[in-house]
Amino acid sequence: MKTSPVIAGGRVYVGDVNKQLYALE
Repeated sequence: MKTSPVIAGGRVYVGDVNKQLYALE
């Protein structure tokens, strides 16, 4: 499973294989 960090709204999100974004606290 590959994940790629994405910067959005000043927060870091990680997209999974389902293209869903999870906020990292």
